[in-house]
Amino acid sequence: LHPVGASSSTEYTEGDVVSFNIPTYKMSMMDTSKSYMNFTLTTSANTTKCFVENNLPIFSRCVVTSGGVLVEDIQDFDVLDRMFSLLEDTNDKKTGGAMFGDYTHKDPLLTSALLSTKQQGGVHYSKRLNSSILSCKLEYFLPLFRLQNDLRLELYMSDNKNVCISSTGTLDATQAYTISDVSYNIALIKLTDKVFNQMNSMDEMKLP
Repeated sequence: LHPVGASSSTEYTEGDVVSFNIPTYKMSMMDTSKSYMNFTLTTSANTTKCFVENNLPIFSRCVVTSGGVLVEDIQDFDVLDRMFSLLEDTNDKKTGGAMFGDYTHKDPLLTSALLSTKQQGGVHYSKRLNSSILSCKLEYFLPLFRLQNDLRLELYMSDNKNVCISSTGTLDATQAYTISDVSYNIALIKLTDKVFNQMNSMDEMKLP
C-alpha cells in the first residue's frame, strides 16, 4: 500500500502525517506480525553531521480510525519505539537490527561518523509497528473481512530534535531527516469458504 495522495517521490519530515487506507479485503485476515513499512531515510546537515538509530523513532503519534470512528490514538509513539528497542532479543538485534534501524549491537566498523555519511546519501529501511492493533507483536490475525469500513492509519512525524542524534552531541537547525518512497506491506491470510462462513456467522468478534 502507498500513502494516501502520495507518490514514490513524496517526502515526509517533521510535522507531516503519513496516512494509509487498509481495505476490508474479502475473506481475508491481516497478519500484523509479518506486515511492515518500507522507506528511504535521508538526513541532512550543513555543518556537523547527524544520524538516526534507536529503532527509528520517527513517528510521534499513531491514530487508527474506521469509517470516521476512532479505534485508537497512541501518543508518544516514538517513546514506545525506544522502549521496545531496549527489550528486543539480543540475537535479533545482531542479525537484523540494521534492517530496522536498531544499531544497539552494530558492527564495530560502523562508526557514528560512517552511519551519518551513509544516511546523508539515503538508506533503505523496514519498520514494524511495535504497538497498536496493527502491532507486529500481536498473536492474533486482524479480521479485515468483518469491518464495515476501511481502516485508516495515520502516523505523525516526530520532531527533528527527537529523532536526529548529532555527531557532536548538540543539534543545530540544519540537522533534519526525511523519508521517501514509503510503502506499507501487509500480509494477508486467505480464508477457506468453510472457515469464512463460520467466522462470518458470529454475532460478535472482539479485536485484541
